[in-house]
Amino acid sequence: MSYEKPCRTSFSCDACANPYARYLLNRCDCLSLDLESLAELALSQTSCPAKPLPVPENAYLNAVSAVSQKLSQKTETAFDQVRVLKGSCIRCCEAQDGFVLNCPGVYLVEYNADVMTDRCCPDTAALELRLDSKTVLGSRSAASIHSGESVESLSASTLVQISEGREQKLTLEKGCDHDLIVKSANIVIVKLS
Repeated sequence: MSYEKPCRTSFSCDACANPYARYLLNRCDCLSLDLESLAELALSQTSCPAKPLPVPENAYLNAVSAVSQKLSQKTETAFDQVRVLKGSCIRCCEAQDGFVLNCPGVYLVEYNADVMTDRCCPDTAALELRLDSKTVLGSRSAASIHSGESVESLSASTLVQISEGREQKLTLEKGCDHDLIVKSANIVIVKLS
């Protein structure tokens, strides 16, 4: 029968040290402490940590457009199914052609869409996010489409900041001058802070 002696030597960052010991050692920068004195140190701390910062409201949304739609005069992509919606910081617009971000903070916005044109000649398809009709920098995606039958996938991910006391509409719109057919689209919005 084999007996494995427990770790009782001075502390080293290996698998036998518990996570709390590693946390305290990193926090205190006390690399010379052994495990027994570390346990005494942990038991002797009676003061409570500083009051934690308030946790921002969890808000997130996932919406899809499963129906093919042509963007010509109307430039916004409509999302016909909201699969997940939590929190009050994100609202769907009545026409389902955008989302209202109504809490201050930073939001992560990601989208992907399968697009094509109805033109026979090569063309560029482009989508972009707009916040109150202004293009969100870093949100534009584009691809060359070689014929009216080919489908291209466009996607982007960016951060959007909403200021205190403002409510802004976020839309996914065509970023080209010609008609664009969106075969399907998916958008995820997560409030980070």
